[in-house]
Amino acid sequence: MVLEVMGRYAGWIALEAAIAGGADVALIPEIPYDINKAAQKIINRKNRGKSFSVLFGSHEGTGAVIVVVAEGAKPIGGEISVKAVRNKGKGVDNNKLGGAGEKVAAALQELTGLEARCTVLGYMQRGGSPTAFDRVLSIKYGAMAMELALQEKFNVLTVIKDGKLNYVPLEDVVGNNKEIGAVSGNTPESSIRRVNMDHDLVKTARHIGINLGEGAIFMIDFKRKIAEQISKAANLSQEEIYEYIEVPTDEKMGDFAFPCFKLAKELKKAPQMIAQDLKEKIVFEDGSIKEINVVNGYLNFTVQNQAIIENVLKEINDKQENYGKSTIGQGKNIVIDYSAPNIAKPFHIGHLRSTVIGGALYKIYKALGYHCTGINHLGDYGTQFGKLIEGYKKWGEEYNIEENPIDELTKIYVRINNLCK
Repeated sequence: MVLEVMGRYAGWIALEAAIAGGADVALIPEIPYDINKAAQKIINRKNRGKSFSVLFGSHEGTGAVIVVVAEGAKPIGGEISVKAVRNKGKGVDNNKLGGAGEKVAAALQELTGLEARCTVLGYMQRGGSPTAFDRVLSIKYGAMAMELALQEKFNVLTVIKDGKLNYVPLEDVVGNNKEIGAVSGNTPESSIRRVNMDHDLVKTARHIGINLGEGAIFMIDFKRKIAEQISKAANLSQEEIYEYIEVPTDEKMGDFAFPCFKLAKELKKAPQMIAQDLKEKIVFEDGSIKEINVVNGYLNFTVQNQAIIENVLKEINDKQENYGKSTIGQGKNIVIDYSAPNIAKPFHIGHLRSTVIGGALYKIYKALGYHCTGINHLGDYGTQFGKLIEGYKKWGEEYNIEENPIDELTKIYVRINNLCK
């Protein structure tokens, strides 16, 4: 079951719904997803024979799963799903989001071979019976709003901040820039509160096994951490920073590098100065980054090896025999020719090498979800067979072909070939 929920360009609703409802997968705008990772999670769960998620009660033996998709979720390298454009595109953010859930459901059904249905909850999500807490909170908000109106304090939002009733200017919520980029959280002026990768909700989701559609998890985490810190220090969009981060060609230069040339025009500074300024502002309190160095306008980051080791071992422990597997090749065929031995000659060490390589490739591709066919094509049907037939006619009775056919026929072939020379 795929559930598409509201949230626009932030994944708060999707994350909380996934955790509260016991979902298996949660796809949010802040983490472009790899659909193959989500599919693998579903396949692994089905193979373990687990029952329906708690959100919809217990249906033992069905192996069904819950996938929560934020309406603003997008695949890696893809775009947000826009259902329509309102008001002919005039004004602030007229994109009517929708369709993300249907895309995910269709892709998952193709990759897993399991039936996938999508339900768009929309405003139904707000239709449940309010709890006592909900009623008290809404009355407090209403009373506060009336008090603010009497004081002629407008363009503000009532909030609970640090456990106390308060209010904040609307600019602090949506930013001063009302253009589409700011509304979607993709400009420096935007104050849209998007999900932070260090937020407790993200950590909780991962701890309880919710798949967030991430690629190579232990590496993506570090890249996200770096993008987040640079974004804070430079007051720029985290997604834009994320796209710029690259892997140095020389491993001595670190594990990740951010080219500060990209910011030179906007910040009106030399890349080297920008890199130095950012280095002084960035702090990784969790110790995941061992070193930050400025090199020719690049800000280079070296990951703490222990952090990588812990992440890899955790993933291996979680996935067991499924570690490294994926569904990237689901629905695709591949044929691997092992060694193509000569039918008339013995199998030798050269054939063994290519057969071992072919066998390894077969297993690798199969683990990636491909439908594999491994063959040993028996080749070299040519003039040598004409020679062998002639040699057999001449001297066949002299050799013990029935007990040792390959070796004896080889002797005949060598003999007739020497005669032909």
